Amino acid sequence: MAAADKEKQDKHFPLIAHDNMFRRLFDNPRSFCSYVAEGQTVADLGCGPCFYSLGLAECVGPKGRVYAVDSDEKAIRALEKKANKRGFRNIEAHVSSASDLNFIRDGSVDFVLANGLLCSMAPRYHEAAVN
Repeated sequence: MAAADKEKQDKHFPLIAHDNMFRRLFDNPRSFCSYVAEGQTVADLGCGPCFYSLGLAECVGPKGRVYAVDSDEKAIRALEKKANKRGFRNIEAHVSSASDLNFIRDGSVDFVLANGLLCSMAPRYHEAAVN
């Protein structure tokens, strides 16, 4: 892959860096649940392999929905595996850039979580977000 192509890609950290027991010692996956209520719709942008997505899905309950979005296909597959294993049916996972959310109906989201997203974006997106 050419250097110019690598610069344009979003950065993907190893999946274990996103969801592990050490991270859970310092950060609670349900820490953002105080912002949502049962039945609401949430978008978790840059969700990784589900650190916050499962907690949010539990908080919004079966009548709510979590759009879990990440540009890393491996992270989305890991999320889907964990969600299925734990019986969550209210998570809709998408391999997509946070800049392309055409699968989410306008005005339908009650809360957006984008924790750590900017540090993982390709320079062209980061510059646009800062300016």
